[in-house]
Amino acid sequence: MKTGWLIILTILMLAMFFSACNNSGTNNRLKENSIIPNSVRVDSTKQVTIVQQEDSDYTKRNINLNQQEFRAFQQTYHLVNPSEMMKEKITGDFNGDGKAEIIFMVPPLEDTLTKDAFQECIGGCNSYLVSSETAMMILKVHSNLGGEIKNIGDLDGDGADEIMVYPSWWQSNWNSYRVYSYNHQTNQWSYLIEPVSIFANELEKGIAFVKKSKQPGFVSAYNSTADSDGNIRSSYKNYRIIK
Repeated sequence: MKTGWLIILTILMLAMFFSACNNSGTNNRLKENSIIPNSVRVDSTKQVTIVQQEDSDYTKRNINLNQQEFRAFQQTYHLVNPSEMMKEKITGDFNGDGKAEIIFMVPPLEDTLTKDAFQECIGGCNSYLVSSETAMMILKVHSNLGGEIKNIGDLDGDGADEIMVYPSWWQSNWNSYRVYSYNHQTNQWSYLIEPVSIFANELEKGIAFVKKSKQPGFVSAYNSTADSDGNIRSSYKNYRIIK
């Protein structure tokens, strides 16, 4: 009888030991990744997804990732190779070195695995602009399911082309397009101007949404407003370069 209890006790102790080892291994693997989200949810399927908590102030957002950080992000969420996800691309001299680069947009993956997930993405609903020039930083475009990217030329006279991104989102006729500029001295992307609100139908006009202004230190950007009756009015307005 005593022998039977000893066998059961030994089995229980071994089970507790191996369980502790597995938990320790999981924690070590998480620590090895350089990008760990501030807030995550884990359900019974063990699929990790980020709870989107982007700062509403665009000036406080971290929009630059290096190659190592981007690879760590992919590994954390088990994402496929970017080349298999690239939907949009543009060509231009975006770092001002006199040579043309190709910028690819890598959109997010909708979370279809997590129980009760609704309009969420694996690792956050952000897109990434990856350059064929691997020395350039990767641009993180917050709250963007894909959208449109355009080379809008050199607007600030530094010899590098700027990028306009019109994000797509789950449900909205209004959004704000962003204009980004690359500084080859600091090796960083930054906003050229504040995000500009526009009604989605205006995209069909095929106009230049951002162009040079006659006023030094400004660019002219096409924006939309709605009056109290819901009428949409769009026009060009000068926006200060904040780069």
